[in-house]
Amino acid sequence: MSIDEEVLGKLRALPPEKQQEVLDFLEFLGRKESPVSRKQRLRGLCANLGVHLSAAEIDEARRGIWGGFPREDV
Repeated sequence: MSIDEEVLGKLRALPPEKQQEVLDFLEFLGRKESPVSRKQRLRGLCANLGVHLSAAEIDEARRGIWGGFPREDV
């Protein structure tokens, strides 16, 4: 018996409300995205903000934020 036949047989044995839950879950699984695509989507959402920072500007901001952070050199 193939997996398709096994799943279909078990699905048919369920009451209609449980069949709907299975369908909802399958749709959820189909919509799941990898972390990479989420990152790309977030980058796309921010693209129209017109903020373009150079690597030097990012480094300077990091130094400003983390400059006063207490640390112990090991």
